[in-house]
Amino acid sequence: MAVAATGVALWARHESRVAPGSESAVAVSASASASPSPDAPTPITSLPITGQPSDAARQAYEQALVSLRRADWGRARAQLDEAVKADPGFTQAQLRLAHIEGVFGELSRARERLRTVADHEAALGERDRAWLRAIEALHVNEPADYRLAGQRFEEASQRWPGDAELRFMVAATQERVFKLDGALEQAQAAVALDPQYADALQIVARLRLRKGEVEQARRTLDQCVDTRSVDCLQDRLRMRARLGQCAEVIADAKLMDSRGARGVLQWIYAASALVAQGEPIAAAEGFLTKAEEHANTPRTRLAARLSRVRVAMLQGRFAEADSQLEGLLAGATSLEDRSVLTALSTSVSLELEDDKRFAANAEGFLTARHAAEGGFGQLPTEDPTPLLWWELSRMGRLPADQLESKLVAWEAMRRKVGFDEGAIWFQSRVASVATAEEAKRTLASRPSGFDMWQLHDDNALHFGVLGWDALGRAHRLAGDAPRALELLLAAQRSCTVLVYPMAHVRGYLELGATYEALGDTAKACDAYRAVLRHWGQALPGSASADRARKRVAALKCQGA
Repeated sequence: MAVAATGVALWARHESRVAPGSESAVAVSASASASPSPDAPTPITSLPITGQPSDAARQAYEQALVSLRRADWGRARAQLDEAVKADPGFTQAQLRLAHIEGVFGELSRARERLRTVADHEAALGERDRAWLRAIEALHVNEPADYRLAGQRFEEASQRWPGDAELRFMVAATQERVFKLDGALEQAQAAVALDPQYADALQIVARLRLRKGEVEQARRTLDQCVDTRSVDCLQDRLRMRARLGQCAEVIADAKLMDSRGARGVLQWIYAASALVAQGEPIAAAEGFLTKAEEHANTPRTRLAARLSRVRVAMLQGRFAEADSQLEGLLAGATSLEDRSVLTALSTSVSLELEDDKRFAANAEGFLTARHAAEGGFGQLPTEDPTPLLWWELSRMGRLPADQLESKLVAWEAMRRKVGFDEGAIWFQSRVASVATAEEAKRTLASRPSGFDMWQLHDDNALHFGVLGWDALGRAHRLAGDAPRALELLLAAQRSCTVLVYPMAHVRGYLELGATYEALGDTAKACDAYRAVLRHWGQALPGSASADRARKRVAALKCQGA
């Protein structure tokens, strides 16, 4: 769970759970009370236990460290819960549990627990007291101060240079403030100290991927999977989905299941991969049912239900999808859930060219977002705000000068929290490009060192854009059809048809326009016909299908 280790839990991503008893117990050396030499390579499972916990609490704590080494934070949380229930005075276990609660977004509970830990910090060793000061910057400060936390972790790491977990936390916090080279160096140092440390391997893989070093990232993920980390398996599954390796995606979903993972996302991706291979939706029913069966929290139940909504979108049943989304929005209790639902709902409104409905949903969300500004925005991928502003501006509901000032403020806030420049640029500028002028201006402002893999799934919005397709559209509008084709084909090869159905079908429309720009009428006709196969009979209609129909007629496509 490397991404979440700095206090951020991804929406419906790191939700895989490992069933109790699904793996054999692993021996740990944490039971030794003596502290290792500061320079000695020290995995998390070799850190000393402080205090005199009960035998039951000690055993649960030791197993929690094993789970953390595998990046299985869900299981670690359950084991730490068990430890503190067995011995409420076990301050070290309380400290670790507070951190996981903060990572999972339960800040009130984490802060209350940290206050208790601080009242009893004399029971902690020096290393844990340094850890306490660092995670206070993450979970007590508002907003989380990743720079301060990173500084404190770095000071602790210099004092205990052999401590693999401290090195990892330096890497994780540096990544959040764009010190990517330093983050990679520290994560690699953590792996050198403990080659079985899944979180460190995961962050190395992610940083490699963000640089476009796909093969190196794959090898690192393979190494991480060998540690039996379910989290890394999920990362590999998602990377393979992007690469269009659909059979491998299904194999990884089944491997996760065999290792005891009881998640939702793996089955949604498996269903999507099956459809991407050309199978009918009915063939994916078994995987979608598994997702529903494994959904046991409000968020995972919503994710499973939205997979059905996305099927309706792919098949052009827009009235049905719109009705379901309206009901879900009415019952949404968190701004994060409402943001995902608003993004999907407004995407349908745009496809139906229903400006009135779009504006009502968009302005309702923006009002709610403003009221919750202090506590929202951990992930730019959860926030459809820039795209809503762009569309409202095009509808004449937001003046251009106000649009620009709002975008600049939004970008500044994301930088303050600590997000990838490429993701900020994409969401604020690229995803909404609609004219040649906008495209040229946007591409000219591309961050240095940008790679398209920075638009991996976590950086693309559920607004109907996959990332690579939107970047492809920008290049087409700017007059670079060859680059546009490369990006659009990469997007269409992905196995994410049921994850981003609106993007998938609209991507064919973009492909048609790009092939036309390249003078390839036959392939343009094929692309436009693909839009019509999906949405030609859409109810109550489809703007994309209407455009495709006009191009088919203009090009005199055969067999249309």
